Amino acid sequence: MLLKVQKENNTWEPCVLPEDRNANQIKWMFKRKLDAAGKVCRYKARLVCKGFVQREGVDYSETFAPVAKFSSIRLLIATLYKFRLVHLDVMTILM
Repeated sequence: MLLKVQKENNTWEPCVLPEDRNANQIKWMFKRKLDAAGKVCRYKARLVCKGFVQREGVDYSETFAPVAKFSSIRLLIATLYKFRLVHLDVMTILM
């Protein structure tokens, strides 16, 4: 199903690997999310790649993982669109 949707949206297309390369193994991970009473409230699924078989310089040259807090994104959007900020929470971390 997912593969069909990705092909329809032109976000994915199969390709031929070079002879000296191997495709990374993938695995579907399924998880049940429980509420406070222990009742299943939703099911989650994600596709993960077994990336530990990759070698730096051969399979990839650099990695990047974008991480941002929601409050930072909200502040950035407010300044880009020139919204007036009425209240802004500031968190401090004591070390």
